[in-house]
Amino acid sequence: MAYTSDPLNGKAETPFDENITSPVRSDLRLERSLVNLTRESGESVKMRCDVRGQGPVHFRWYKNEAPVEEEKGRVDIKKYNPGPGRVGSRLRISNLDIHDTGYYKCEAHSGGQDSLADDSGSPRHLPRVESTGILIVRAGRIQPPATIPNFPPVFPHFPALGGT
Repeated sequence: MAYTSDPLNGKAETPFDENITSPVRSDLRLERSLVNLTRESGESVKMRCDVRGQGPVHFRWYKNEAPVEEEKGRVDIKKYNPGPGRVGSRLRISNLDIHDTGYYKCEAHSGGQDSLADDSGSPRHLPRVESTGILIVRAGRIQPPATIPNFPPVFPHFPALGGT
């Protein structure tokens, strides 16, 4: 399979495949990049990336180079339309945990078919753009436990140790 690319115009053609009647020409441009974020554990975060391009655009999200899997009620990935000629993808993570800290990447490619994917599931030789951002999740603040009636105090008082 061969493909061509024009570095002066930033244009690329997808590879020729006998299943495709003609090569698809596509110009993808990143319109909204990911930004670095810091959140507290327990909070939520939304990461968005928008691209401009023709034809179908497909998105993939990665955390530390591994594909992000949706988790019902906690990790959600949605595609949306931010305006004419643009398409975007949003990754929302609820109830953040310190283990959510990492490098997040949004990758968009255009004109791809599943039949053009390699062994890792990534499309081969397709026009693509990507954006990377860092999410840092800090451990939340620990609040003193509530006092429970008819139970000893959580922080016992030891007068013999010089406490007041």
